Amino acid sequence: MSTNRIDHKVNHVSLVVDKSGSMRQHEQQLIRVVDEFVKGLQEESDRLGHETRISLYAFDHEVHNLVWDMDVKHLPSLKGLYRVDNGATALIEAAVKSVDDLKNIWEGYGEHSFLQVVVTDGEENASGCSESGKMHIRIPGAKGKAVLRGWMERIHGAMAGLPDHWTSAILVPNSLAKRTAQEYG
Repeated sequence: MSTNRIDHKVNHVSLVVDKSGSMRQHEQQLIRVVDEFVKGLQEESDRLGHETRISLYAFDHEVHNLVWDMDVKHLPSLKGLYRVDNGATALIEAAVKSVDDLKNIWEGYGEHSFLQVVVTDGEENASGCSESGKMHIRIPGAKGKAVLRGWMERIHGAMAGLPDHWTSAILVPNSLAKRTAQEYG
């Protein structure tokens, strides 16, 4: 007796959105862009017959998971989930958290792919604040630089060696932010 298997493709998407004070001028545009992106994921999931799971993170000087591994068809508008605060920006810490969390998804059956999309203005000034209570840019001298360097090593370590079915992208509003994001890896 032969058993036929269903060809099961699962896409795991992690949206990581900056809600720090510097994003205030981009708040409505970010909501619109992310909602359109999610709508596109929903349509593509239907068109291709793939399962698409989504996780949502929002960050300022702290990283918060708002949605974990939900069917993309059930994700509500970001309008009800996202609000800019006056916090600083733990950009690297948020990206590391997202990748580390995605690495915990079991891939035993089916064909899995992973996509991380970070939406930010590209500023980084607070990774490590959740551990030390201080923004690294406010820690004097070499100690603050060492904290940033430690987080840069963590993002490089998190991204290094990811398999070919993993992709990470960052969306930024201008060329200065692009250079900053590239610098941080």
